[in-house]
Amino acid sequence: MLFIQYWELNEEKEAEDILAAGETLMESGLWPPEGTEIIRWDMANDYWGITVFEADSYEAVDRGTELWRIALPGIFTETRTAAAAPVGEVMAQHAEMIEKVPKRE
Repeated sequence: MLFIQYWELNEEKEAEDILAAGETLMESGLWPPEGTEIIRWDMANDYWGITVFEADSYEAVDRGTELWRIALPGIFTETRTAAAAPVGEVMAQHAEMIEKVPKRE
């Protein structure tokens, strides 16, 4: 299943500490987490970004965020993660639902 995660890094964390946490996770083989496939992992210039990934379980999705929190407590000021799908597929699904729900008079 496809997921999108929005995240904001804590600007009060030292850049060196954030980089060290990332290096630790990647060198140990913990990132990307087992059961996930990273499609995009992008960061904006003002400390926020998105990760688009596929995951096969709740545990895999949870590991994707929690590993960073363990590696550097307080690394995020906000995260939002949700299942996602291509817009064309969502539009078709919504059109089908609209046709099925009885119209109110």
